[in-house]
Amino acid sequence: MLTLLTYAEAFGEPSGSPFCVKAMALMNLANADWVRKDIENPSKFPTGKLPILDDGGRLIPDSDGIRRHLETAHGVTFDGELSPASQALSHALQRMLEEHFYFVLLKDRWEGPAWPHIRAVYFNGVPGVLRPIVSGMVRKSVMRNVAGQGIGRMEPAAALERAGRDLDAVEKVLGDGAFLLGDAPSAVDCTVGPMLRAALGTPVDTPLKALVAERADLVAYAARVADRLYPKANA
Repeated sequence: MLTLLTYAEAFGEPSGSPFCVKAMALMNLANADWVRKDIENPSKFPTGKLPILDDGGRLIPDSDGIRRHLETAHGVTFDGELSPASQALSHALQRMLEEHFYFVLLKDRWEGPAWPHIRAVYFNGVPGVLRPIVSGMVRKSVMRNVAGQGIGRMEPAAALERAGRDLDAVEKVLGDGAFLLGDAPSAVDCTVGPMLRAALGTPVDTPLKALVAERADLVAYAARVADRLYPKANA
C-alpha cells in the first residue's frame, strides 16, 4: 500500500496545494492502490514540503519525483501513447504552469484580499496566540520566493497579463479536445487541471480567479479532469 503525505483539503479541492492534488491525480491515473495521510507541518521531512510518497518506508518527495518513482519502481507508463513531440509539449506545459503561472497564483492569494481567508484555513491548526506570528513568518517566506522568481516584483496588472498568456497557450493546445493531448487524460492534465481549479477555488473574487473563470472552455476542461482523476474514496 502506498501512502501519500499531503496537505488537507481546502477551498473545495482535495488539498490546498495543487501539487498535492497533482500527485493524487497521478496516483489515480496510474491505478495505484494508495491512501492519503494529511500532514500539518512537513518541516521535519527532508525537503520540508509536500507531497511526499511513502512506499514501504521509502520517502519520495515532490510531485515530479513521485511520478518518476511510479514509472521506474512500479512500471507505470503515463504518456506512452503520446508521440515524442507531444511528450515534449506535455513537459513544456507542465513547466509553464508550475514555474510561472503558479507564482501568479501565490501572489494573487498571499498578497491580496484573499490572504485573510488563506490564513484562516491554512493555519487553523496553529494555537491562536501563535497564529499571527507563524502565519506572518510563512507569508514572508512565500512572498520572498515569489519575488525571487520575479513575479512578485511586478505590478499586479503585469503579473495578471503574464498569467493570461499562459492561459491563452493552454486554450490553444486544448482546442476542442476533451483533454490537452487527446481524448484520454495524460500526465499533463494532472498538473494543469488542479492548477486551474486552485485559481477558481480562491475563496474570494480576485483578478486571477476572474481571468480563469471567463474562459468557459478551461473551466469545463478542469471539471473533466476532476471528474476523471480526482480521488473519490481517498478524498
